[in-house]
Amino acid sequence: MVHPLSRSKQESIRSLLKKGLAFSEIMKRVPGVSRSTLSKYKDLYTPERTRGHAGRKTTISSTTKNYLKRELVNGSLKTAKGVWSYLNSIGHKIGYFGTVKMLHSMGFNVQIKKKSLSSKNDTWKLDQNGLKLTKIGQKMTGDVWCSLMRPRLMFRGSYDSSDYVHILSTTLMDSLKYYGYEQEAIYFQQDNDPKHTSKLARAWFKENGFKEEHTFSWPAQSPDLNPIEHL
Repeated sequence: MVHPLSRSKQESIRSLLKKGLAFSEIMKRVPGVSRSTLSKYKDLYTPERTRGHAGRKTTISSTTKNYLKRELVNGSLKTAKGVWSYLNSIGHKIGYFGTVKMLHSMGFNVQIKKKSLSSKNDTWKLDQNGLKLTKIGQKMTGDVWCSLMRPRLMFRGSYDSSDYVHILSTTLMDSLKYYGYEQEAIYFQQDNDPKHTSKLARAWFKENGFKEEHTFSWPAQSPDLNPIEHL
């Protein structure tokens, strides 16, 4: 059985990777961590590094930065995603968050734009004539309700409770830190899938400071408390 790393170990790995220590040295300082695990955390915590080039950092030249600054000022480039796509298109294997950090260092304030509620912004509104009814227990078809925000993770194929805990340990924790949220203060909504309510997942939430009543108190057949399956 795969056991998730404790929060203290994750923070130690993050700090040592940021300092540029070799895997062999980190494995001495953080016992019980494999090289493959360190490789996964390196990809997560140092997305600005170029993969497959023996640890070489991707370097954005001053000429390229000046070009990006001009394009952002004149409006040819408007978003961090646009800058990230451009850099990757010219051979810089930099991550999205690495791009955000670079833009901050260049003096740009990167924010997530929130659209105001108006008749112009009703793309995701449910058509009153398009409601689809489903009986409890039947396979649901039709409209899908979800939360659209960044960062998000796309997972292709099937996965088990160990994979789910790995996603929580990396993507969820990194997202909370990025947005400045504390584990005990958030409500984490999930359905009653066996992977979500497994002993392994429950142990991970408890070990990492999530309140159980904020995580598992989602009655399956309650439209009010479990809207993700009833909209």
